This record gives sequence, C-alpha cells and structure tokens, in this order.
Amino acid sequence: MAAATHIATVTVIPGAIMRVAVGRIAERAGEANRLYQAPRPTPANQQVVRTSPDLAYATCALDLATGPVRVTLGGASSYASVAVYDGTTDNVFTLNDRQWPTDGITLVVARTGASVTAAPGEPVVRLAGTRGVVLIRRLAPGDSAFARAERERAGDACAPVSGATR
Repeated sequence: MAAATHIATVTVIPGAIMRVAVGRIAERAGEANRLYQAPRPTPANQQVVRTSPDLAYATCALDLATGPVRVTLGGASSYASVAVYDGTTDNVFTLNDRQWPTDGITLVVARTGASVTAAPGEPVVRLAGTRGVVLIRRLAPGDSAFARAERERAGDACAPVSGATR
C-alpha cells in the first residue's frame, strides 16, 4: 500500500496538477499559447495559495502539440523572473532580470527533438511533452511600482512560432 501511494504521489499527481493548471491558465487567457496578465493580487482574487501581493504575475499555458512557442519579455528595471515548468511541474528553465537586457529578451519553448529556428542568442527551452507553463514575475510592492511593472510587461507576449517546423 505504501509503495502504491508513493508511486501515485511521484508519477501521477504532478501530471494531474499540471493538467488542471494549464487548463485554468488557458481559460483565463482565452486559449493556450497566449499570455494572461493577472491583476494586482489581493486576498479576494488570488488564484494560488499565498500569492505575493508584492509581485505582478503573468502566465502562459503552453501547448506544443502544433509547434514551438515564442515568449517575449519586455524590459525589467527592478527584480523580475521567468520560469518554465514542464507537464510534471518540474522547473526546466529560469531566468532573472540580471540575465536579460533592460530592453527585453525572447526565448522559444519547443518539444525535445523539434526543429526550431531561433535568432542568435535566443534561448531554446526544451520540454519532453506537449504541455507546460510559463510564469513571469515582476517586483511591484506598491501602486507606483505596479504601474511601472504594468508598463514593462506591456512588452510581454506568448505566441506560436509562425512558420516553425516540427
């Protein structure tokens, strides 16, 4: 019994959690592979337990079944980070504001083995499956900081790579 519980916990539950998360994020954005910029977190609108009220969040539900997705990050004048999670909740890529230019950066997320043409210096993040999540966070500990984060994240996007080959 203990072994079966352990196997379920390690192998089945993470995928089930991610399927629910991807579905909810895609629903908020209108579809997968589209960025959802969350409003300023409050106890009344938080979607995740313990959402930090000092951060501006944006998410993108990834569906790589039809090809790669390009994630564009606008500038960051204060702390910011982007993390990519695979279909089993594993963090497969992380970047913070100290690692991207102040005017922004793009990256491509693709399935392992997929043919991708990326611009020079454009990171390519590989996922073993077709589903995942991009989480973008920017420090916004007050009204003026949230307004700044809003201006910066206006340059953020998540969209299928047009003309990509698989």
